[in-house]
Amino acid sequence: DFLQVPSGTLLTSLRKVIKFAIKHVYDCRLCSQKGYICELCNQTKVIYPFEVESTIRCKQCKSVFHKTCKIEGKQCPKCLRKQQRRSQIGSEPETPDSQDYAYVPQ
Repeated sequence: DFLQVPSGTLLTSLRKVIKFAIKHVYDCRLCSQKGYICELCNQTKVIYPFEVESTIRCKQCKSVFHKTCKIEGKQCPKCLRKQQRRSQIGSEPETPDSQDYAYVPQ
């Protein structure tokens, strides 16, 4: 496959695969539900980690936010919740908090 790099055929093939995969995620009823809501701005538009031009992931918990929201210096809400739970009970809970998976903007 790397022999295709100089001619540009590998790049063309990869672009087609990426375009197909992205279209699938947006159109698939199951995969489209795997997106995120930015908890920093609470916009209702779903965002995805592969939208690398406009999103960023938290290094600790892997939540996804708009780059413009994260630049504002706000801390990750999910990490804050985890820190609060740890300080309340002394360690990480054994079961995940449903709030982290079913966030509803207020």
